[in-house]
Formats: sequence, C-alpha cells, structure tokens
Amino acid sequence: MGKQVAHRVDQEDFERWIIFFTGNSKCCFAFTSNHRIMKINCSLDILDSELPKDCFLRINYYTIINTRFFVDKNVKREIVMKDGSVHKVSRQKWKGFK
Repeated sequence: MGKQVAHRVDQEDFERWIIFFTGNSKCCFAFTSNHRIMKINCSLDILDSELPKDCFLRINYYTIINTRFFVDKNVKREIVMKDGSVHKVSRQKWKGFK
C-alpha cells in the first residue's frame, strides 16, 4: 500500500468503502461499495501486510476481502459479498468460515 495509497484514501475509507482487493505481484485493484475500481501500484503481499487485520482477510493468492461486506458461504469453498461478487477461498482459509 505504502505512501502512494495512503495519500489517496485513509484507513477509515478502506474499512467503510472497499469490498475487496484483487491483484498480483505488480499491482492491485480495489473494488468499492459505490462500484468504483481503483488501481493501486503495489503488490497484494505489500497491501496485505499494511491493511488492518481486524477487518481485512486474505482468502486466496489473489484476493483480500473486507469481512464487513461478507454475506454468505457456498459449499464449494466460495463466499458471497454484499455486492454480489463470489470469491473462491483457499482450503487453508476455508477452515475459518466453517
């Protein structure tokens, strides 16, 4: 996340508006509750290390969710978010949703 993101959006905004992040080792995208997509120029690993752990959870190699927007879980290790998006959860993280 670093200084690039911190200047644009403060932590409270992340907790209130960001539903989930998806990305890789080069960049990430934040998907917001008002249907916006923001590009973040850092790796998902860096972003994961800087987000507050009380409301953000990395559910697989490519996705970090805001647990406050979690709605339901499916039987195929999938979760549903308030915006209707469905995300696959790794076997290791799935244990926390049972």
